[in-house]
Amino acid sequence: MEIASNKGVIADASTPAGRAGMSESEWREAIKFDSTDTGWVIMSIGMAIGAGIVFLPVQVGLMGLWVFLLSSVIGYPAMYLFQR
Repeated sequence: MEIASNKGVIADASTPAGRAGMSESEWREAIKFDSTDTGWVIMSIGMAIGAGIVFLPVQVGLMGLWVFLLSSVIGYPAMYLFQR
């Protein structure tokens, strides 16, 4: 099934551009990774690190050191294997 995009160029409805009602060139321009996206990635990583720095000591103080150490022993290898 084919649909017409806004520019009059025929786009196939099975492609992401066709489902969005765009031509291939419009689609590529719309999904381009730019400096705004880079800023969002950097801020997200910074917020994750900042939250860990703030809340980790609070959780250790509330739950206790042994619970923290046990969760670290279980969690670190799991995350290592997940990202491998």
